[in-house]
Amino acid sequence: MPIPYCSVHERLFVQQKNAWITWSQDYVSMVKHICDTLDSANILFSDYEVIESSCDRCIEIARQLLHAQWAKLDLSR
Repeated sequence: MPIPYCSVHERLFVQQKNAWITWSQDYVSMVKHICDTLDSANILFSDYEVIESSCDRCIEIARQLLHAQWAKLDLSR
């Protein structure tokens, strides 16, 4: 099961809360280490994996930039 993480904003997606939370890179490194350890031990929960992903802040920034670009366009021409 992938665990989405944004390294740009240091945010982790918590599926149970359906929300992004702030998590430092140190915590993510610890989780990755635990996942690697579980993988090597063939434990049932070893399917968890931290993956790089765009967070809610990334998406909001992209949305704002897109709207700013649209505002610059003169659509009346």
